[in-house]
Amino acid sequence: MLLQIGTMLVMFSLTAAAHGRRKRNIEEVAEMAKYFSQYSQLHDAMDGVVRTGYSSADGRHRVEFDRSPAFVERILEMESQTGLSETGRISKELLREAKKPRCGVSDAPRESDEVGAYVVKSMWDSKYNAEKRIYPLSFSIVDTGKLPSYMKWGDIEEGLLSAMCLWESNSNIRFKDIGTNKFEADLTFRFARGQHGDWYSFDGSGGTLAHAFYPESGRLHFDLEESWYLSRKGAVDLRKKDLFTVAAHELGHSIGLMHSESRGALMAPIYKYAGTLQEYKLPQDDIDGVVNIYGSRIEAQPAEEPGTACYNLKVIYGVSSDNLVSDSVPKRPRRRKRGCRDDSRYRRYCPRWLSAGFCDHPQHGKTLRRRCKKTCGFCPVKPLPRRPRKNEDASSISHSVCGLTKFDSVTVSLDSGNFLNMLYFKDEYYFESSIVSDGEPAPMPNMLQSTEDIGSKIPWHTDPKSIKVGSFKLQNPDMFSMTKSVDAVALTKSRYIVFEKDTGIIHQYSLGTPTVLYLSNSTIQAMYESYPHYNVDAVYVEYNVGAERDTVHSLFQHDLMWQFKEVAPANISEEEQSILQLEPIALKQGVPISQWHGVSACGIDSIFKYKGIPYFLKGTIFWPALDSEPMIPKDLSYNFLRCWEEEPLLGPDPPNCGATFGSQTAGEIEDGSTNSSAFTSYSMTALLLSWALASWTQLI
Repeated sequence: MLLQIGTMLVMFSLTAAAHGRRKRNIEEVAEMAKYFSQYSQLHDAMDGVVRTGYSSADGRHRVEFDRSPAFVERILEMESQTGLSETGRISKELLREAKKPRCGVSDAPRESDEVGAYVVKSMWDSKYNAEKRIYPLSFSIVDTGKLPSYMKWGDIEEGLLSAMCLWESNSNIRFKDIGTNKFEADLTFRFARGQHGDWYSFDGSGGTLAHAFYPESGRLHFDLEESWYLSRKGAVDLRKKDLFTVAAHELGHSIGLMHSESRGALMAPIYKYAGTLQEYKLPQDDIDGVVNIYGSRIEAQPAEEPGTACYNLKVIYGVSSDNLVSDSVPKRPRRRKRGCRDDSRYRRYCPRWLSAGFCDHPQHGKTLRRRCKKTCGFCPVKPLPRRPRKNEDASSISHSVCGLTKFDSVTVSLDSGNFLNMLYFKDEYYFESSIVSDGEPAPMPNMLQSTEDIGSKIPWHTDPKSIKVGSFKLQNPDMFSMTKSVDAVALTKSRYIVFEKDTGIIHQYSLGTPTVLYLSNSTIQAMYESYPHYNVDAVYVEYNVGAERDTVHSLFQHDLMWQFKEVAPANISEEEQSILQLEPIALKQGVPISQWHGVSACGIDSIFKYKGIPYFLKGTIFWPALDSEPMIPKDLSYNFLRCWEEEPLLGPDPPNCGATFGSQTAGEIEDGSTNSSAFTSYSMTALLLSWALASWTQLI
């Protein structure tokens, strides 16, 4: 009897201990899931998994959440980033790292074979000064009535100038002070607490120290609840946060860099005191990152250029920047040659994740695209010899982007140095094309060249040919969460302007923020008041137009154009600046498209910019929108998607209203699809016949 009671007590004790461990495990998973949701863009990951510690409600075997691809990836990447042993499981050490002060900017895990530990997001493309070969950015310290009361103005200004001078000394960027409280500046520095109007609230002392937005939305915010100071030699207070260290990191985001995986990099996400300006050298990983965006540093001395941050730092505070230039020679680092394979750290997970159906999952599929390329079939796809002709078997491309003959919108989201990112929209889906070159001696290829000129080996980061059409839905947190399908997409400095198909509605989303945020919606006429139509063919935004250097929006419908310019009242708050104001440009309402840049067009599908030149797109044919460029039509599926080794045969002239593609049969292109130009001609003819018939009927 006593033996039985003892056995029962032991079993009860073991059961209680197991229950306690399971409870702690669930709490730890919840804690890390919350952390990754805030800092690592983990969302929509519960579909196809069960909560840790629970059974599947439908009785099917499913992967528990803490063993799911997106969660395991973030655990492994955080372990690597913080120098912990890579186990893929939550540990006490990992939980301690999650509690350390850090930058508030979130970013998703990166590819295994990136060029360097740094990651490039975007750049200040509109600010380039070709004559001086620099990127001049204005800045202002705003909301000066809300600065830390315990800090002297001189310490705040010196700390921010020092951070800017660090980047000036190692890049082709220059910072110019235009005075305080100038919200129209390219960069604005602001101290704030809690929810402060930008969707990313601060959390008080500890946790998030500061955050910044990417180009061209240059806002840098510092948590007013933190204890700030400016470190000096012999006066270092590790209980407080050094303004120079944090500002230098946030400026890295503001010029286009995401977080780095290198623990010693300035752009590593977790706070680590850098030292004083006189002691600090910008690490090589950060230098490589800025060089790959803005080019190798020109021979110049920013401290000798009046108005720069380095110049003001020297003149006002007597601080020299002579030792800030790195001793090492900046270079474009070469990509690690790994071939197409599964990441070795994830190889044991890939087969199970494949069998669980995660390769096509909206969230987890992105993890497998990075980590299980071979297992899931995401390797770069070899081009077909040529586009299938009419009546030929096209089954090999029927589910591929190469089978598409029309796009709703195409836009280039980054075209800088060794990076080219493009977004394609079709119906309720989208897909991305991304190229990252190795750098010298293999620079970014010009995609307008033929295969014979650049070879068939494009350095794909994301090869769109490996993406099955319909894999990525438009309505998801990483893209346009409120838009069903796209009519046109325009990129401004700080937002996506998305024209929803067949509704007459415009949705606005944030651009430059760590995640894409839904901002607002309106009718087309509420935003572009003199535009008379329910939909648009294409939209394009240009900067620095005319003597006033306006930002101009051009809307295209059939063969006509309407233009509007952005209106930015001076001295308004950040919240007020988030409201886009436009006014019609006189004499540019409903005018022929040829009045834009001298090139006629009709019924175009989209406009995109590549290498500084805008291109009209119709079907898969694109051609320059500038009359200064040779009017040579090219094929999108060949030049940018590289679907075919052999360039499709096109006529000598771009498609115009009522015209056909040169020597091709009217109404047909090589793959047997309808020629959109000929279709327009037939549609117009049918419309005229219908009108004539209706008129004749009324007469009789």
